[in-house]
Amino acid sequence: MKKGIYLLSGLLVAQVVLALVLNLGGDDYPAYQASENLLTVAPEQIDGVTLDDGNDKVTLIRKAGQWLIPQLADFPADPQAVTRLLDGLAGLRKGWPVATTESAEARFRVSPEDYERKLLFSVDGSPKAILYIGTSPGFRKVHARPVGDEAVYSVAFNTWDASAREDDWIDKAILQLPSTDVSAVDMPGIHLKRQADTMTVADLSGTEKSDRDKVEKLLGELTTLRVQSVLSDEQTEAMAQAKPSLELTLSRKEGGALTYRFYTLDEGKVYALKRSDHDWYFKLDDFAVKPLLGAKRESLVIASQPQGAETAAGKTDTGDKPQG
Repeated sequence: MKKGIYLLSGLLVAQVVLALVLNLGGDDYPAYQASENLLTVAPEQIDGVTLDDGNDKVTLIRKAGQWLIPQLADFPADPQAVTRLLDGLAGLRKGWPVATTESAEARFRVSPEDYERKLLFSVDGSPKAILYIGTSPGFRKVHARPVGDEAVYSVAFNTWDASAREDDWIDKAILQLPSTDVSAVDMPGIHLKRQADTMTVADLSGTEKSDRDKVEKLLGELTTLRVQSVLSDEQTEAMAQAKPSLELTLSRKEGGALTYRFYTLDEGKVYALKRSDHDWYFKLDDFAVKPLLGAKRESLVIASQPQGAETAAGKTDTGDKPQG
């Protein structure tokens, strides 16, 4: 009997020890808390980031509080994308090293010769730190190694937040403006003007009234345009000689009028826009441009009977009835 008790007690102790060992090896074990920053430079001090994936490379610089893309003539970068990158980097801490050998750098793709991403950070225009991003051991995790550190670490980071493509960093909302700031729109065959708080078709006849929903929809399509990319220098030169498919003027309550020139490229497969307040030519999605190219005045108005028409018609009908 005693032997059985001893045996069961031994098994229980073994299970407890095994559970402790497994917990020690788990990611959630709280005994070790990573505290040292992975980056050697504070994110708020960074005023330049170069992102390189071995094929593409893009540089972002901060001037007067705004992030710009110098390769695109200082085109504004998407502030939310830059903030997401820097905030993600600021939260990275060194944990237990995954490996510390030179051969591991190649295996985890965090070497100068082979990497998923190479991030170079500048402060006051001078390079201060380099971080290599390598293979992914799991969802939203990557292997990373800062230059000057022989160790490879596993950290929580999304490689897609460190794209090396220019188009992924441009501010695609640069053309957008509040529709309530628009006072008038003039385009071929259509003149819209704001009356009080409502945008309406101008010069309506006595039998017409503005279709408010359709007018607001057309205005929304114009004020919410999103940029797909910026045209290259070669494409820009070609646009300067091309004839626009549509030209319109948008007047604002403040800030003056804006001229929009839309161009059709590759037999309608690509559309470009030049707006008077920017030097760049913007590539746009076809679904955003086609409603503007196809806009017609008759689709923005609905027929209405002149005031008193029903009364007059009623009197005529009464007068025509035979007397009993």
